Amino acid sequence: MENLPTHAPEDYDCPFCRLVRGELTPGSLNATDDIVLQTDRMTAFVSPVWWSRNPGHVLVVPNAHYENLYSIPVGVLYAVQAVSQRVAFAMKATYGFAGVSTRQHNEPAGNQDVWHFHQHVFPRYDNDDLYRNKEKHVASPEERLHYAGFLRDALAGQSYPAPNLCLVVFRSRIDPEHAEEYGAMASEIAALAKAQPGILAFKTFTASDGERVTLAEFESEEAVNVWREHSRHKDAQHAGRDRFYSEYRLQVCDVLRDYGFNR
Repeated sequence: MENLPTHAPEDYDCPFCRLVRGELTPGSLNATDDIVLQTDRMTAFVSPVWWSRNPGHVLVVPNAHYENLYSIPVGVLYAVQAVSQRVAFAMKATYGFAGVSTRQHNEPAGNQDVWHFHQHVFPRYDNDDLYRNKEKHVASPEERLHYAGFLRDALAGQSYPAPNLCLVVFRSRIDPEHAEEYGAMASEIAALAKAQPGILAFKTFTASDGERVTLAEFESEEAVNVWREHSRHKDAQHAGRDRFYSEYRLQVCDVLRDYGFNR
């Protein structure tokens, strides 16, 4: 999508990107000890800014820089929600709260003040009046470490179900007029797909009746969505619909059973 809203200055030095990279500068509000969970794509950390009656709330951010909800790819957004759920379970196990709330802000009118997409996960208590409470302060590193330690222990001990494997089946017939151009792009896309995180296998063959079949195995539906939104893959999708295919069919399937052997 073109002309996405942006409010970050051209020379914006993103504090969340610095935290993700471990390159904090003197005077930074964040600290590496605030981090409670970090994967190759997501980071969750205790916020340095606290509402007075909801201490220890957590921010979940994608490691890659996206300014707001308009620009974040849908697959990455799903990953933010999955990590937020894990944090909520860890909070529930350690904080002893009455409930949980999540919030996410976009643009100045939406109360965004750091130009890197982030989602708040708040512990909630009876009559805490979070949405009207204006009492905020910057918590000390020691205060944050107290809560971060609880959450890290809880997250490390979580029994969290692995995402279901997904199998994508793509069947197509190629318009002979564009077969040469299609072949060049198909080779590029296959090489790109095989290098993507979350894609476990990617194979294409041609059936005896001329139909081309691609089988792609993904570690999760989230990985499917990330690949779907890849910019070069989207170029290939548009070209396929406009020129390459005389017909196609796409199926995304949950893997219900997976077993076998190797001799």
